[in-house]
Amino acid sequence: MKESISRITLLMALLFVAGLVSSCAGAPALPSWPGPLLAGETLYIGSQAGRVFALNPASGAEVWQYPPAGDNTTIGALWGTPAVANETLYIGSENSQLYALDTNTGTQRWTVSTDGRIAGSSVVAEGKVFVGSSDHNVYAWDAQNGRKEWEFPTGNWVWGRPVAADGKVYVGSFDKTMYCLDAENGSQVWAFEAGGAIAGGAAVTDGLVIFGALDNKVYALNADDGTKAWEFSADRWFWARPVVVDGTVYVGSLDQTVYALDAESGARVWSFVTDGMIRAAAAISDGQLYVGSEKGTVYALDATTGQQLWLATLGKSIVTAPAVDGGTVYVNTFGDALYALDAASGAQRWTLTPSKR
Repeated sequence: MKESISRITLLMALLFVAGLVSSCAGAPALPSWPGPLLAGETLYIGSQAGRVFALNPASGAEVWQYPPAGDNTTIGALWGTPAVANETLYIGSENSQLYALDTNTGTQRWTVSTDGRIAGSSVVAEGKVFVGSSDHNVYAWDAQNGRKEWEFPTGNWVWGRPVAADGKVYVGSFDKTMYCLDAENGSQVWAFEAGGAIAGGAAVTDGLVIFGALDNKVYALNADDGTKAWEFSADRWFWARPVVVDGTVYVGSLDQTVYALDAESGARVWSFVTDGMIRAAAAISDGQLYVGSEKGTVYALDATTGQQLWLATLGKSIVTAPAVDGGTVYVNTFGDALYALDAASGAQRWTLTPSKR
């Protein structure tokens, strides 16, 4: 356990330093943790080598890559899970750029810059794409042409994916604050200060904003005014973004435990201890919860009871959320090895390493 904590602490320290300084020509890319995204009949993923891939989800066969094969353009390591809307894919990079790509061909539609590395995922809503940056700002760009609509300053890195709902944008910062912003103009509606940095994104459900923080707590706030509805404490940090389905909050902690909480009260419904820290959000489908550990194990749990249904040992750390659809779970491990697992049994269907293509 101590060895695992030491590894992730070292990684975080490297990334913290990287976010404070501008990129240097020829500097090696830091490790990344891009997550897979299923949209329509295509699986999208970024890589540590600075390429975006569109894949056939049934076979892993490549549909396209950006930059194209043979093009040595470097866009920097990719950390966030892509976002897709209106046949456009959006993904941020360590080179401080947000890229908009045509989902059919992989050609670049536009790109915009921030003043810091983009470590988090973006979200598209109301004709805008929202993303946070290590330059401490939250940005909104026109989703069609990349024209900047507004930017909002926080007090530290913004790594979590923003959430857009009901004309508002909810986003956390390493300055320990969850912000509610007007989606149209970026003005602050309210702010809530937690007891620790907010590294992951939030979930918005039934009038509540639910998120974890690096003070070992999960918070639920009233979406209208930011007042606290409840909090839940564990033994270590909550880095992962919560997932809420049918009134239950599913969230993992660095204490190696997956928690199921009642969304209305925060009471524990069940908990399940894994073999390693949980750094990423879970995925849920057909009553089954899929979660990966820092030790490289994927667990399938009954979402109602927390009972283990199967596990698959992949051997490399899992620090990004799985994607699940059509009876297949897609998991990216640290170092860009992508696995397709049978959702019912955990059997491996195919694997590949996009960054080596």
